[in-house]
Amino acid sequence: MSSTPLVSVIIPAYNAQDYVAECVTSVTGQTLENIEILVVDDGSTDGTRAIVQDIADHDNRVTLLTQANQYAGVARNNGMDHASGEYLYFLDADDFIEPDALEKLTGIAERTGVDIVVARSNSHDADTHEESLIDYTIKDVPTETVLSNKDYAGTTFQSFIGWPWDKLFRASFIHEHDLSFQALRTTNDAFFTFVALAIADSIYCTDAALFHHRTHNATSLEATRSKSWENALTAVRAIGEYLKSTNEHSLIERSYNNWVSHFILWNVQSLDRSTAVTMMDASYPLLEMLPTDKDYYYEERDYRFVELVRQSRSQLILTALDGDWHVGDLWRQLCETRDWVKVLEKRIADRDNTIEAQARQIHDLDQHEREIYRSASYRVGNIAIKPLSLAKRFLHKR
Repeated sequence: MSSTPLVSVIIPAYNAQDYVAECVTSVTGQTLENIEILVVDDGSTDGTRAIVQDIADHDNRVTLLTQANQYAGVARNNGMDHASGEYLYFLDADDFIEPDALEKLTGIAERTGVDIVVARSNSHDADTHEESLIDYTIKDVPTETVLSNKDYAGTTFQSFIGWPWDKLFRASFIHEHDLSFQALRTTNDAFFTFVALAIADSIYCTDAALFHHRTHNATSLEATRSKSWENALTAVRAIGEYLKSTNEHSLIERSYNNWVSHFILWNVQSLDRSTAVTMMDASYPLLEMLPTDKDYYYEERDYRFVELVRQSRSQLILTALDGDWHVGDLWRQLCETRDWVKVLEKRIADRDNTIEAQARQIHDLDQHEREIYRSASYRVGNIAIKPLSLAKRFLHKR
C-alpha cells in the first residue's frame, strides 16, 4: 500500500455519540483501503471522543483531532490542514456511506481527471430508518459523462446543493484556489461547495447512490437555524463577492441571482415568524440588487418574491388585501364544496341503510324458508300430496 493515502476522509463531529461509530466504520470498511480518516471533534461534551478513539486504537488509518467548539466549518478546515490524500471527502458524523463509495468515486476521478465527482444520495430517517432517493440534486445535468464548466454553469445553484458530503474533491484543485469553509455556526459549507463547483474546470455526475444522509436528527444544528439565521446571508454575500472576481462570473451570474431569491425565501419561510421578519429586514439590500425582468427567473415564485420586495408600502397593503379577498373566495368555494360533500355523504349513508335493511329482509326470508322445510307440518303435507303428484304425472303421460 502506498504511504500517501489516495483519499483523506474528514469528519467533523460534535456530540454525535449516537451515530459516529456507524459513520466511521462505514469508512473503515471501504473496499478502497488506501485512505486516511481524520475525525475532528468539535468540543463534544458527550462520549463522541471516546468512541472515535476506541476505533482509532484498532485502525491506524483513523486519527482523532480535537478542538474547542468552533462548528463544522472550522473543524473541516482543521482536517484539511492535516490531510495528505490526493482527494478530499467530507462526511458528516451522523451520515454513512456505501462500502464501495470511495472506490467508485476515485475510479471516476482517476479515469476522467475531473476536479469534482458528484454522486446521488438517499435520505435516512433517524426515527424509522426508512430511505428514499434525494431527488433535488444533480438536476437537469447529464450524468455518467464529463461536464466542462460551461456545460453546467448556467444552473450550478439549481442543479446542486451546497453541501460537500455528496462530492469528492481533487485536493490539488482545492489547494490551488485556497478554498476553505466559513467559520459559521450554520450554512458554513455553502461557500466552499458552490465556489468549488463554480470554478472547477470539469466535473462528473454519477447516478450511483453512494451516501446516506440522516434526517430528523434532533441534535443537528440544522434543526436550530433560527439561532444563526444571519449566517445564511453571510454565506450569500461571500459567494457573490468571490464570483465577481472570477472568469466564470458572466456564465454563472444568472444562476447565482436566482438562487439568492430562492434561498432567502426558503430560509424566511422555514423560520418562526419573529425571526423571519428580522431576517427579511436584513435581506432587503441583497434582494433589491436583483434583476426585475420576469423572464430572468427560472421559477415564478422567486420572481414574485423579488417583485414584492420592490413594492411600496401602499402597494404591499393592496397586494395583501388582494390576497385576503382571494383567500375569501377560496374559502367560500371550499365551504360550498364541503356542504355538497355532506349532502353526498348523507345520500350514501341513506343508500347504505336501505341496502342493509334489504339484506336483513332477505336473510329473514331465507331463515323462514329453512324453518318451513324443517317443520313437521311441511313433511306431513309433502307426504300427503306425493300421491297426487304421481297421479298428475300419470295423467300427463296419457
